[in-house]
This record gives sequence, C-alpha cells and structure tokens, in this order.
Amino acid sequence: METMDRIRELHPTYEPAEVYRAAFVGSGFVAVTNQIAGSGKDAIKDAVAALCGGISCPSYTDRAWRPSDGPKLGNTSYVYLTSEEMLAEIEAGTIIEYEPLRDYSYATSGREVKSIVEQGKRPFKDLEPNGLITLRRIMGDCGVIRAIYPLPDLTVLADGRTQWEHLLTNRDYEGDRLGDILKGSRGEESANDLAKRLTAAAGQRALIGELGLVEDDNTFFVVNTYGRLAETARVAANFVNHGKITTNPYGSPTGTAIRANLNEVEEIACSALAEAS
Repeated sequence: METMDRIRELHPTYEPAEVYRAAFVGSGFVAVTNQIAGSGKDAIKDAVAALCGGISCPSYTDRAWRPSDGPKLGNTSYVYLTSEEMLAEIEAGTIIEYEPLRDYSYATSGREVKSIVEQGKRPFKDLEPNGLITLRRIMGDCGVIRAIYPLPDLTVLADGRTQWEHLLTNRDYEGDRLGDILKGSRGEESANDLAKRLTAAAGQRALIGELGLVEDDNTFFVVNTYGRLAETARVAANFVNHGKITTNPYGSPTGTAIRANLNEVEEIACSALAEAS
C-alpha cells in the first residue's frame, strides 16, 4: 500500500496516544482556521497569541515547501516531513490530529502541544476547517476548542482589485493579477499553486455551511481589515478569553455578512479560474 493511502486509511478512526491527549485537554488550544490564502491567518494568530499568553504551534506537513515559507527563510510555521516520516508519527500516536488533503497532509503534533503546555503557555495553531472538526471529534467533550476564522478584507482599491487579491498575490507572485498568474506569468508551478488556493477559497462558503461553523458558539468570525490588526486582535483575544461575544463589536460580522463575504470570495476566485481556462 502506498504511504499516502495508508495515511488516509487510518484517518477516520485515528486516536492520539493518551499522554498527548492529556496534554491537549488541559492546553486551552486555540485554532485559527480557514482555507483562504491571503486572509492573514498567521498575522492574527501571532497577534492574538501575544495578547493571550500563547505560543504559535507549528504545523507538521509532508508537502513541498513554497518559496515564501521554506526553512531556508527561517520559517517556523511548519515542520517539514517526508510522507514516510508523517506515517511513522501517526502510527506512533504522537499526532493530535491530521488532515490528508490532495497528496500531502497537515498535522498537529502532540510533542509540540505538550512542550508549549510545559512552558505554561497556550498553543495557537493554523488549522484547516476540516481539521478543526476532526479535532473536536477526537476530543469530544474533553476541553473547549475555540476557533478564530479570519475573513479577508474585500475593500476595492484604486486598480479595481480587492485588498485580499493584493495580499494574496504580493507575497508569492510579485503582485501580478490573478488571471495573469493562472495563465503562466510566474511559471507553471505558480499557476498550479494559485489554482489550488483559489479552488479552496471558492469552496469556503459551502464548507462552513456544511460544517455548521457559523452557528457554533466556539467559532468566532472576524474581518481582517488591512491596517487594523491590533484592533482586530483585541476583539479576537476577548473571544478567546471569555467565549462567545453577544454584542457585535468592530470586525465581528453577523451570519448574513459572513456568507456575503465568502460569496464574494467565491465569485472572485471562480471568475479568475474561468477567465484562465
């Protein structure tokens, strides 16, 4: 059996080793979740963690590193494994949860969580929405898992593109327009990479509806308005420390606004993909 096939086979019934489950239950774990590249997950995660006495927990992954996040740049958001190493971690029970995607996986390491707890800190981690649901399934009623869901800033700028499109393309694609990148302006690898990101972003509205996240009291949606990170982080930190926010402070949208934001994300992504096809 191929390694990735084995990883997928183990996923539905996976359980971590008890030592790592116990560390996780008492950790106060906070997930920052979505599949919208360019929405500022890392910035919010780090800012809220700083306000809440937290430490960012890296993701274990067996995907190839990208130019913007590879270890040669000193990036600490990921620990890169081979697929064989990932499978060995899973079979040993050292992984808290993992999510197999197309041809690679992302995982939460029990060792990393345990190390953060032993420092007297709270772990914060970037997590896929499906990974969040998997984690809540594995843990059941053992500990509250709060999640922050950043929504991208869709303010339209002078060139007709949204702030989200600029943030998405400036980091990895030299600021080219979505359609140009998809047509190969930055090479075939970049075109394929962006297509995967846009496809994931386009599916968010349907996904959160399917998973029931909008109505979930332990999931907080916040608009990540460009230039207002400190204010956004304070609102999110209040949620982390105190739970559901019943008022509607800056950046905390209603269910209707959440769906409208993700509907526009879907339209932008699908339009770019259709234009390039």
